[in-house]
Amino acid sequence: MPENEQKINPLKWIFIKSIFYFIIFEFGSSVTINTFIWIFKYESKFWLLFYYAFYSTLIIYILMIIALYTSKLIFHYLYFLFFVFVAWFYHNTGGFIGLYLLNNIIMPLPYQLNLLIYILFGTGLSLICIYTDNNPKIDRIKLKCENLKGNINIVQLSDLHLGGSYGKESVEMYIKLILNIKEKIDFVVVTGDLVDGNIRVTEEILEPFNLIKCPIYYITGNHEDLTWKDEFINMIENKTNLIHLPNNLVTIDKRINLIGIDYKKNLELIRAQLKNLINKANNDLPNIFIHHIPIFKPDTLPDFNLFLFLCGHTHGGKAFPFTLIKFFLGRWLTIIIEGLYIFKNKHFVYCCAGTGTSGPISRCFVGANIGFITIEGN
Repeated sequence: MPENEQKINPLKWIFIKSIFYFIIFEFGSSVTINTFIWIFKYESKFWLLFYYAFYSTLIIYILMIIALYTSKLIFHYLYFLFFVFVAWFYHNTGGFIGLYLLNNIIMPLPYQLNLLIYILFGTGLSLICIYTDNNPKIDRIKLKCENLKGNINIVQLSDLHLGGSYGKESVEMYIKLILNIKEKIDFVVVTGDLVDGNIRVTEEILEPFNLIKCPIYYITGNHEDLTWKDEFINMIENKTNLIHLPNNLVTIDKRINLIGIDYKKNLELIRAQLKNLINKANNDLPNIFIHHIPIFKPDTLPDFNLFLFLCGHTHGGKAFPFTLIKFFLGRWLTIIIEGLYIFKNKHFVYCCAGTGTSGPISRCFVGANIGFITIEGN
């Protein structure tokens, strides 16, 4: 093993990184059972149910650990089902709060109606989330650029989180959607979180990318920092057709500059690297910057002579009620969360809502997206 390769302990991922979801699973199962008890007017022993929920959750985790070492396929499905259940319990908790307020503030309802509302709320939202997570849409954006010759079409993928709930079949679906785009695609960008935590991704999972014949430029996200990063980057650079831009600039067709910087916690370092790259560029051409985190608002782009900034990371707010918070923060306070943000119609930020997702399967009222950005020039 090379000296700089990170040694990954899957047990650490199972027991430490996922402890938050463990708590949601345990709390959610207890709330779900207690809600049924409350609806049927039986006596509830809430804390006792926590005790039993702990063991049921622990059994699932043990099965996941065994599968992690024995069968990647079984682990993939267990992981997916686990996070479906986490989302279901999450929605059921919201359903319990809604039923309690409905029965105590407006009017008491018959137990049959309470039961029906509760099942429809938890199960209905969960089914919507599963469908939304696995049916990404093409988000078409059109921009105008005065100093661009001709038009350029860019496809953006972000936050695929491969290895957990998403495998090769998901990549095949994304690539099929891209290949079905009728317009010519000049290049594709993958703006980070290609992998999900410490779960290993094989070359086979990334194989469908080979069907794309235009350049595919890639930068890392925060989840790559949680994984076997050196080995993964080596695989990207030597065994796939993805072009890694860790801290680099490429001029495409002598018409546009594309700048990529990998995820870093140090924002000042990112700014310094970006300015250094732009100083070396032909600034008669428009500059496009790709980075995982939405670190720049559109009104700061003129300071770096950037025409367009492409990012991801936020998953568009992802889960209800955070999608509502996203709407108010994004539209009123111009906090970059999802979609297109504009400054003086000359500088643009596009934040992809995410092609995949991590954690619970809980996309509610925010779609999984593949960005398709058309830049119209002279």
